[in-house]
Parts: sequence; structure tokens; C-alpha cells
Amino acid sequence: MTRNIISKSMFVFCVFSLAAAFMATGTFAVQKQVRAKKTCLMGECWKRINVNKLGEVGCPAPMLIVNNVLREMNGYLARRDELNLSESQVKELRLIKYRCHNTLIKKRAELNLLSIDLLDNMSSNEYDLAKVDDLTGKLKNTCHSMLSEIISKVIEARRVLTPEQRKKAKEIAL
Repeated sequence: MTRNIISKSMFVFCVFSLAAAFMATGTFAVQKQVRAKKTCLMGECWKRINVNKLGEVGCPAPMLIVNNVLREMNGYLARRDELNLSESQVKELRLIKYRCHNTLIKKRAELNLLSIDLLDNMSSNEYDLAKVDDLTGKLKNTCHSMLSEIISKVIEARRVLTPEQRKKAKEIAL
């Protein structure tokens, strides 16, 4: 039973680390520094993830995935001239990006609400283990759902490009 509680506590820590990372993005940016970021096109930024760092900061894997999805979506729109995207392609990519952000906002809110419920339960001396199990299961399912949905959006965005544009995107990204 103690292992179960420790396991669930670690899961909660992971969720809160993820939530903190979402909220802190850009908070500590230095205004005079400008860093050039490589454009992420056709999944090239996914190849640059240092998988050796995955276990060093709480639970970063979902945040890495979310960031790469957003970078890739932004990359297509930022390089629209070089990729020779038509107005209809730009419009479709913007719509996919909007739906991706919509999903992220809803799922993050759901994760935060579930986390608050879990914290409320765990802060009591008479916590309900069945409710803890239920809430951690819901947190897991919501996180999985969020990642699945945004990954499907980036795949949808890749399909908007023609084979020639995808080839050009890979050349630009390298």
C-alpha cells in the first residue's frame, strides 16, 4: 500500500512539474537576448531531442512533445514563402494550429482541475484511496488523450503539404 501511495505521489509530482513548465514558459526570458531557433519542419526537431535528458527534470517528456508539435506547426507557417504554400494551404495550416491550441487549452485545464482534486483529497488525514486511484487514472487518460490529439494534428499538418513541399521542408530544416 505504501508503494502505491509513493507511486501515485510521484505521478502527481510529474503532473505538477508539467503544469509548472506550461505556466513558466517565457517567464524568465532576458529581453535583450535573441536566440535564433532552427525551424522545425517535417519532424526534424524531433531528431534533436537529447533522450539522455528525459529523466533529469521531473516528467519532461510530454512538454518536449507539446513544444515540438507547436514548433513544427509554426515552422510551416513561418517558411510559407520558401515552401510556396498556397493561400488555401496557409489557411488550412492556421486552422489546424488553432485546433491544436484549442485542444491544449482544454486538456491543460482538465489536468489542472484533476490535479487540484487530487491535492484536495491527499491533503486530508482521511484520504480516500479509491478516489486517489480514480483521479490518477483520469490524469493518465487525459494526458494520453492530449498527446494523442496534438500528434494527430501535426500529422494532419504534414499532409497539407504536397510531396514536393515536404521534400523542400526537409531540405530547409537540415
